[in-house]
Amino acid sequence: MNKFVYKLTTAVSTAALLTGSVASVAFGTTSVTISGNGSDSDNTANVTVSTSNSILQTNNANIQNNVNIDANTGDNDANDNTGGDVSIDTGDANVSSSVSNSANSNVANVACGGCVSDTNVKISGNGSDSDNTADVTVVNSTGIEQSNEANVRNNVDVDANTGDNEAEDNTGGDVEIETGDAKVVVDIANMVNQNVASVGGNGNGGSLDVEISGNGSDSDNDVDVNLLSGVEVLQSNVANISNDVDVEAETGDNEAEDNTGGEVAIDTGNADVEVGVDNKANFNGLNLDECC
Repeated sequence: MNKFVYKLTTAVSTAALLTGSVASVAFGTTSVTISGNGSDSDNTANVTVSTSNSILQTNNANIQNNVNIDANTGDNDANDNTGGDVSIDTGDANVSSSVSNSANSNVANVACGGCVSDTNVKISGNGSDSDNTADVTVVNSTGIEQSNEANVRNNVDVDANTGDNEAEDNTGGDVEIETGDAKVVVDIANMVNQNVASVGGNGNGGSLDVEISGNGSDSDNDVDVNLLSGVEVLQSNVANISNDVDVEAETGDNEAEDNTGGEVAIDTGNADVEVGVDNKANFNGLNLDECC
């Protein structure tokens, strides 16, 4: 009696890969000129230039793998035989199970829009007693939010058996039980929750040129310039990983009892178990180059 069992199972889960790429919005030259106005005039220029980049990436993965494997060449009976040799020879029972989960990866590439271009403000040639005001605001903002939540549960139950054989109450010959090897290999790999954000520019900012000249006596001339740039990156990860592994490799529990008239031998094979669990979770990477 010779049986051979080999079982292989592979489970692969992948989920949620988000990639975002945003080019910068280039400002043109901002020029504000107050000139040639008469005496006693009241002249005001309010200029606001604003741009923003916003990326929101969110992943939510719920993964459950249930693996149940039985490989059995055992549980053989050779009982109550008379007048000859009795032999139970089982084959090998090999089980290989692989579970791989990959989920929740965010990649955002943003060319920096924070470098304002040339800004020119000029108040000139206005009459006496004039009131001249130039208020200029240039604002750029870049916002990236990346968030992941992963719930992974792997349930693996593997049994490999070449044992539990019986050769009993045999008469008149040799009795032998020889079991094959029982080998179990389980490999679980979880890789979840990765955020990578890259924000960068060429590092060349624009020029600022402010001129107040040639205005009449007793004139009141004011220039207020605000150049603002900001980058905000929020990266968050939540990972709940549960690996439940129940493995049994058996070549024993063999019985050779109450045999008469010959030699009795039980020779068991090897019982080998290999279990590998690799969890990688919650990686955040930020590359922030000089913008201006």
